[in-house]
Parts: sequence; structure tokens; C-alpha cells
Amino acid sequence: MRRAPQAVSPCVSVCAPSLPRVTPLCRGAQPDTIDYSVIVSTCAKAGAWQRALEFFDEMQAKGLVPDVIARNSAISACAKGMDWRRALQILR
Repeated sequence: MRRAPQAVSPCVSVCAPSLPRVTPLCRGAQPDTIDYSVIVSTCAKAGAWQRALEFFDEMQAKGLVPDVIARNSAISACAKGMDWRRALQILR
């Protein structure tokens, strides 16, 4: 079941404006795949490419499977960081 964009957890709405200092605010909220996708995308768009990749890794470490938005955002973050090897890993 897909949620409407406005139904995404409060973690994202609280954290997104304060990027790249997101992690401490989100620790207790149990973000899901959609939340992480939004966070990774927002970090990448804000130029916080390292944070975007940290959240992408965190997402996977928690057993969440990245969706196409998270993967594309992580690859975009790799491009900003000029880390083509990491981008190739994400594609695999």
C-alpha cells in the first residue's frame, strides 16, 4: 500500500529543512523505505552527497531494500562526489 506524500513520517518533515544534520532527529522515528528515499534524495539535491550515501548505507543496514528513487538519488550523490566506483556498486 503506497502512502500519499503528505503521509510520510514526521521524521522527514522535521529533518529535511535541517540537512545535512538529519541523523540525530530521526533516530527514534523508525523511518521506512519511503522515508529514506526522501532523505537520500533531499541530501543529494542539497549537495550533501556524503550524507546521502551514509543514509543509503544505513537504509540497507537496517534491512530496507532501496527503491528506484533511493538508488537514483544515491547515484546522483556519487556523481556530485565524483565517486564512479561507488555508483557502479549501486547499479549492481
